[in-house]
Amino acid sequence: MRYIAARSLRKNAAFENFAYDFEDSPEELREAADRVQDWFLVRENESALAGRAELLLDQNGRVTAAVFRRLLGAQDKREVWLNE
Repeated sequence: MRYIAARSLRKNAAFENFAYDFEDSPEELREAADRVQDWFLVRENESALAGRAELLLDQNGRVTAAVFRRLLGAQDKREVWLNE
C-alpha cells in the first residue's frame, strides 16, 4: 500500500523528486508525511481541491484531521502481500 501511495504521489509534478522510501523507519515515514502535509498547508488557499470531502479536505484545503484519525484507527493492520 505504501509503495502504491508513493507511486501515486510521484505522478504529481510537485513530488517527482520527493525523498520517500516505503520501507523507511516509522520516524522517517512520519517526517515524510509531515513534509507532504506542510506542502499542502502552504498551498491551502490556492487549492482547487478545498472542500472535497472525499479527499478529506475541509473548505480551507486542510486535511480533516478528525476523520483521518477515525479512519486510521479503523485501519486493518494485517500484513498483505501484493504480487506486482
